[in-house]
Amino acid sequence: PGVAVKAMILNGLGLVSAPLYLFDQFFVGKATEHLLGEGVLPEHLNHDRLGRVLDALYLGGLGSLFISLCMRAAEKFGVACKSAHFDSTSFAVEGEYLSQPREREGVAPIPITITYGYSRDHRPDLKQFVMNLVCWNDGDIPAFIELADGNQSDKSRFAALMQEFKQQWNFEGLYVADSALYSEENLQRLSGLRWLTLVPLTLATASELVNTLSDSAFSSTDLEGYQIATVCCSYGGVQQRWMVVESQERKKSDLKQLDKTLAHATTHGRAQLKQLCAQAFACEADAIAALKQFEKTLTWHQLEAISVKQKLHYEKPGKPKRGTEPQRVTYHPQSSLKLNATVVEAHQRRAGRFILATNVLEAEPLSE
Repeated sequence: PGVAVKAMILNGLGLVSAPLYLFDQFFVGKATEHLLGEGVLPEHLNHDRLGRVLDALYLGGLGSLFISLCMRAAEKFGVACKSAHFDSTSFAVEGEYLSQPREREGVAPIPITITYGYSRDHRPDLKQFVMNLVCWNDGDIPAFIELADGNQSDKSRFAALMQEFKQQWNFEGLYVADSALYSEENLQRLSGLRWLTLVPLTLATASELVNTLSDSAFSSTDLEGYQIATVCCSYGGVQQRWMVVESQERKKSDLKQLDKTLAHATTHGRAQLKQLCAQAFACEADAIAALKQFEKTLTWHQLEAISVKQKLHYEKPGKPKRGTEPQRVTYHPQSSLKLNATVVEAHQRRAGRFILATNVLEAEPLSE
C-alpha cells in the first residue's frame, strides 16, 4: 500500500493527472523501478490494485495515518508549532451517491454522507462532502485532516475538533479559526484552550461597536494601512480582548460598494413609492398608514414631505358644472425619499472594520 500511495502522490504532483482507470498509462515511459522500487512496473499500477489499497486505507483509518505522517514530518523538518489554523471546505460531486455501510471482513464502516449542504464553490445543485483541515502557521503545513458529511455545520463542529486536535498533538499553543467558531456555546466548550477568532458582525454587540467607535479610538500600527482599537469584553461568560481593526484598502472597497447599494436602493425605493402614490384610498388615515407601513420596509431611506392629495370623481367625464357634487372622493398619498443620514453615517463609519477576539488577555504573549 505504501508503494501504491507513493505512486498516487507522484501522479498528483505530475504534469498530467489521470483517473484511476488510466493510472498505469501515466507511468508508461517513466522509470518506475527507480521511482518506486525494484520490480515495480507500470502494469502493476492498475485500477484494481489502487482500489484495494484505497479500501485498505479507509478501513485502517485515514485520520490516524495522516496524523502519524504529519508528526514525523514536523519532527524531521523542525516545523514551528506555535499556532494551529482551522478551516473547512466543500467538494462538489456528481451522481446519486446513495451511501450505505458495507460489510467487509466483519467490519461495518460508517461512511460519510455525501449530500446537499452549503456550497463554497457555488454549486448548490450538486451533492458534496466537507474536509476539515488544520495547518501550522509555519508554512501552512497540514497537521490534521477530517472528512465529514456534506451538510456539516462548522459552528457545531469546530469546538469539538479543537479538543480532539489537542489530544492528538498535545498542543498548548494558539488555536485560530474564522467566525464559525464564535458562539456562546463554543467559547464555553473551549475552556483551557488559547484561541483567536473573527467575531461575526451579525452579533448585535459587535455591530454596534463598529458602528459607533470613533476614529480617535484607533491607534496606528507597524502594518501599513491598518489601525487597531482594543476593547475588553465578556461574551458567553468568557473574558476576552476584542481588537477592532480598520483596513484602509478594505474601507475604500466597502465605501465603493456602499455607494452602489445606496444607488440601487434609491432607484428601487422611488419606483415603489411611485406605485404607492398612484393607489387610491378610501380615507386620509388609510393613505397615511400606507406611507408609514412602506417607510418601515426602507433600510436606507426615510420619507419626507408626507401629505395626502384628494381626488374628486364625478359621474360624467370632463369639467363638472358649478355646484355639482362629486360622486366619490379618493385619497392619494404624497411623499418623497431621502437618505437616512443616521443609518448611512453608521455604515460609513463601519466601513473597513472587522473584529478579532482572543481569550489571551495579556499583550506580551500576543500583541495587537
